[in-house]
Amino acid sequence: MNYVLIGMPGSGKTTIGKILSEELKMPLFDSDEIIKEKTGKEIPDIFEKEGEAAFRKTESEVIFELSGKTGSII
Repeated sequence: MNYVLIGMPGSGKTTIGKILSEELKMPLFDSDEIIKEKTGKEIPDIFEKEGEAAFRKTESEVIFELSGKTGSII
């Protein structure tokens, strides 16, 4: 089973994810952090230079990869 946190930017998903990860002893996978690692760019830079469609494409790829995880906070 996974716990998947969703919400608007700045709503506290990362903060809550870190707390849950510690308390439940489950690994945390932050999709925004993975996107930054994968692209080597900050998310606002992706939006500004490549557009929302490019960001959403990468985001979809990362979410698909994460969907195969089990026992995780995502």
